[in-house]
Amino acid sequence: MKLKSLLLGLIAVFVLVGCTAEPEAVAPTGEAISAAKVEAEGSTSEPVAFKNKDGKLVCPLMGAEMKDESEAVGYVDHEGTRYFMCCDSCLKMGENDPAKVAEKASGM
Repeated sequence: MKLKSLLLGLIAVFVLVGCTAEPEAVAPTGEAISAAKVEAEGSTSEPVAFKNKDGKLVCPLMGAEMKDESEAVGYVDHEGTRYFMCCDSCLKMGENDPAKVAEKASGM
């Protein structure tokens, strides 16, 4: 009789503990993933090309003017702005610290 009571008590404990446990996470759907990506990135639109106060496309690190985006060796996107780089050195620096690129560009 004691064994039966003990067994029923253990079963009751497991049932109660199982009822209070957190439900398993469900894998997000494609729509949820897209919404999370938009929220993380802040926008679904293309970044805007950085231009100096004169409206010219320039490398924010060296100040080199470019006729158009095809003259750039690459670009760095930061907070909705696309910064085109004039050389590999600037591109590497920009990739390592995009916030610094934005800071230098703010003074142009």
